[in-house]
Amino acid sequence: MASDLIIVITGLTASGKSHAALMLAESLNGIIINADSMQIYQALPILTAQPTAADHDRIPHRLYAIVPPAQISSAGTWSQQAAQEIEAARKRNCVPILVGGTGLYLKALFQGIVDVPPISAEVRNLVREKLEKEGINSIYAELSLADPAMAQKLRPQDAQRLVRALEVFTETGRSLLEWQQSATRAASPSDKVVLISFEPDRETLLQAIAARLKQMVKRGAIEEVRELLQLNLPLDRPILRAVGVREFAAYIQGTCTQEEALVQANIASRQYAKRQKTWLRTQMQDFGREQKIVNAQFSESFAPEILSFVRSFH
Repeated sequence: MASDLIIVITGLTASGKSHAALMLAESLNGIIINADSMQIYQALPILTAQPTAADHDRIPHRLYAIVPPAQISSAGTWSQQAAQEIEAARKRNCVPILVGGTGLYLKALFQGIVDVPPISAEVRNLVREKLEKEGINSIYAELSLADPAMAQKLRPQDAQRLVRALEVFTETGRSLLEWQQSATRAASPSDKVVLISFEPDRETLLQAIAARLKQMVKRGAIEEVRELLQLNLPLDRPILRAVGVREFAAYIQGTCTQEEALVQANIASRQYAKRQKTWLRTQMQDFGREQKIVNAQFSESFAPEILSFVRSFH
């Protein structure tokens, strides 16, 4: 395979991305690199569908379960780590295969991203309390004094962007404009990127989501959530936003039945898939790379077609 080749397997949740990656990695001497914002955490391996021990035995996997749940990972940090893993795979004469449905991660790697540090709960509460008590004019006035260059670029009534800009300046002491101008791109423009996206029809996807959630519960997903809650993490930790955590937490806390929690987790998964589909339709083509959209869930019957597509980029 071409030494500058990067394979990206993305698509909707429960569409078979991981199975497709294993197939390609075994056929092409590949190394699988995680591109999922929840699978990067050392928590919820079942609920976030992380590779199993058997998967790790079959193929090397990188950037899975590397961040403690109490920490906050960012797309910018991940993109730098992914770039390092891509280079390490090439040094081993292996094909790097990125797998995941987190669009922001892929955008950070291939297009660059503003890696603003996380905003603390203290600063966020301070700014938003000011908005509630004093109104948007007060926010605009304060931003105009602290960060006039950014304030001039925003409309005085654009509450969302004004609040964000003031939060960033208060947290970092730097203008959001400065952060935007320092956006970094981790991947090289010369990389030959081949994207494969699995986008099954609605009925197939709903069935796959429901079946996978039931299997996750059977394997111990609820017990995982129980252990996570016992850590008493700050509410802004990203791992708490994993699909299913809030729903199964409600069951654990006694506010609904297990069946009701499963129904709500299904709804949350469907909503997540809808957001993924919107991103794939509006953002993926901006990469300007070779693409193949598979309007189905991955199965072994697609293996010859996908392999032929990838091998055409030797």
